[in-house]
Amino acid sequence: MAIFPNFNINIKQHNDTDNFTGLGKVFLFDFEKNQYVMRDGKLVECSEKKAVEQWIYFVLGAYKNKYKIYKNTNFHCDVEDLLGKKRDGFVISQLKREIEEAVTRHRYVDHIENFVTTQKKTTLNVDFSVVLKSNEVINISA
Repeated sequence: MAIFPNFNINIKQHNDTDNFTGLGKVFLFDFEKNQYVMRDGKLVECSEKKAVEQWIYFVLGAYKNKYKIYKNTNFHCDVEDLLGKKRDGFVISQLKREIEEAVTRHRYVDHIENFVTTQKKTTLNVDFSVVLKSNEVINISA
């Protein structure tokens, strides 16, 4: 006779994605026109992957404490103080670190890779790939 009773317990293994509750309704934003997309008088919903991509562009444009709505939140990317600085190894590494910290705050994002900067006159362009926890990739050009 066993001292402890024999219980039939099924233990379910949890993956990182089990904690995702979905993003809910997210509407498509046209960054060129700077407005939400409407069709037949209604806002157009977008896929979760597109919603994460939009979130990335929004967070890249939100500087810490610049907008009252984001004050005391983690929704920001502190690259504004790097603007106008000479593009050297230190500035590029700071830029990459700030962008990576901001982008990986999203619960669907695993990491960024292929970070490349290019200078065209006075404009610094940044391109990188965002790898989601689902292994999907989003290519970003900012």
